[in-house]
Amino acid sequence: MTSEQECRFSMYREVMEHLNNNLTIVNTIPNMNVFVPAMNDVIQQIILNVEEQSHDITGVAANKKALRTDIETKGLDIALKVVAYATISGNLILLNEARMYNKSELTRCADNILKIHCQCIYDMANNIVVELDEYGVNAAILADFETVINDYYDTIALPGIKIADRKVITEMIKLLFVNGNTILKKTDAMIEVVRVSHPEFYSEYKNLRKITNTGKRKMAVKGTALNQKDKPIRGAVFEFKSRDNNLTKSVIKHTYIKGSFFIRSLNSGIYDVTITKVGYDTQTVEVIVDGIEMQRLVVKLVK
Repeated sequence: MTSEQECRFSMYREVMEHLNNNLTIVNTIPNMNVFVPAMNDVIQQIILNVEEQSHDITGVAANKKALRTDIETKGLDIALKVVAYATISGNLILLNEARMYNKSELTRCADNILKIHCQCIYDMANNIVVELDEYGVNAAILADFETVINDYYDTIALPGIKIADRKVITEMIKLLFVNGNTILKKTDAMIEVVRVSHPEFYSEYKNLRKITNTGKRKMAVKGTALNQKDKPIRGAVFEFKSRDNNLTKSVIKHTYIKGSFFIRSLNSGIYDVTITKVGYDTQTVEVIVDGIEMQRLVVKLVK
């Protein structure tokens, strides 16, 4: 996601947490039984697409590089042995053909050309496989070389395909934000129904609808959940309970795509924060909010 999309997505999450936590009020508003599930679905679809978009394609590229090295090495080895055979046998036509596939040519040629070159080396050697036996080339070696050629051919297109897939996902994310904006505009209109009857709920909704650039405005808290390998954990629950007896309502946040969440504002004081996630041990830590510096809370969960 772009930085602008991340800020908008943060707004989406906070608005929907507010609505989902106040369903008693929300359910009295016309059409919200349609808008709320639809918006929840948009958020989940964005999460899934962003996760797919962030998949690393370097593993595919690394596999292709390894296969290329393998096919170059085996192709050159077979070509050199054909050169040796052609030289001894005096077959000038075969000699000239085999010399075309030297190390320089195999190393510098494009991926698809390398595949063609190696297929020609295979065909050339396969036609004289009996004669090449004493040079260390037999049917089993050629069969292995053919497998490497086919594997390489299947792999050379994959990085490009992955990049194309990522472009499609990027466009899908844009459409999801368009859909999300449309739903929230309709929700804005419906929220007016409870403006008088539930002023606190209404005021908080309007406040959360403001898009905050987290890169420019300080947050009260940034929380992050990691596993023992320092990988982000999505879906961890952080419950903030103030030690101030006058503040009885807990603040609950969930980690999302990158295992993190932000809290825009929180009353200054000491909080006991309980972190839970199915499959992991529950933890409780202390956080001091001073209203000046953003508190960075990083918790490593243990299974």
